[in-house]
Amino acid sequence: YIDGVDRSVVHNIVIAGGATVSYVTGGTDVGDEACTKDLCLVTTNNSTINRDIYAYFGVGDAAPLAILNQTTASEFGPAILHP
Repeated sequence: YIDGVDRSVVHNIVIAGGATVSYVTGGTDVGDEACTKDLCLVTTNNSTINRDIYAYFGVGDAAPLAILNQTTASEFGPAILHP
């Protein structure tokens, strides 16, 4: 779930045991999170039409990997698919 006044922290709750893993994105207005214990995909600029998708690897990743940067279309709802 997304937390913070500026929507800047993503929390992943592990159902087995209830442990919480927090990804501090360093950005604001993030949303549409899809996370595992090692990876979190989020959209930025969540309240605007031009969203970007970033991957955060591990807790406290300060240098996310840009997966998709949009300038004209609205992309959101990233998903992590398991085989």
